[in-house]
Amino acid sequence: MNIDDKPFGGLNVILASDFAQLPPTHGSSLYVEVQLKRISRQTNEQQETALGKALWLQFIMVVMLKQNILDSRLHTVLENVRYKACTDEDVAFLRSRIPGPDNDLSLSDPVFQYVSVITAWNIQKDRFNSQNSERFAAQHDTVLQMFNCIDKWPNSAAGRTTSASGFINRQLQRMLWAQPPTFSDKIPASLLLCEGMPVIIRHNVATDLCMTTGQEAVVYAWAARVIPSWPGHKCLDILYVRLLNPPRLIKLPNLPDNVVPVTCHTHHYFCGITPSRWI
Repeated sequence: MNIDDKPFGGLNVILASDFAQLPPTHGSSLYVEVQLKRISRQTNEQQETALGKALWLQFIMVVMLKQNILDSRLHTVLENVRYKACTDEDVAFLRSRIPGPDNDLSLSDPVFQYVSVITAWNIQKDRFNSQNSERFAAQHDTVLQMFNCIDKWPNSAAGRTTSASGFINRQLQRMLWAQPPTFSDKIPASLLLCEGMPVIIRHNVATDLCMTTGQEAVVYAWAARVIPSWPGHKCLDILYVRLLNPPRLIKLPNLPDNVVPVTCHTHHYFCGITPSRWI
């Protein structure tokens, strides 16, 4: 904003968060007492902490969300977990949700077949997605369709390719297609899809259409084209997905209810070689 004498460049700011989370990994919590006087005698870190606290104290309007849409028993447990105040009843309730011989829950039950799974590492997520895609196709007697990205050098680097169009050489392209999504900012170079397969929208594509991060959907259809100079290889132009239980009904012209388009995007990466590794 080029306005240095006003907090946040003069913009209006809304902070939304859960103030019962873990302490910050660096610096002080907002509720910690800090010295706001004699800031010139403090270290850079102390100055940043003091200035941050001073900015925080300028927020004087608070909106409390009170409507609970969770199960009341689960809400009580989660509230106690937030404040490290679990009771014996809370622990017993949580243990009752652990699948095993002592409970009536089994991960082989159909209700758990397509639930979302939280993993510690993205490479584990990639493995889950690969295995479950093949399982879904086998269970529904359908064939997974492979779609690939199109990689090009920028115009200034076209001389490195075997084509004046900027496409990278075939050997490097095959190598990139074989890499897991974790290799490149969690964006898959090759994507396996079939109709009806469960998917999750990973970004806030269009909030007005309920296409938000974490929204579950199923593959409805797609529009694809053959990649130039690569017979038998296709890239997606548009992926149509049907949203599952969106907050409101979505109606787009010439599309069934709750079916929305996810379009392709271009991502730029810097690649270079150092003596020890790829960057």
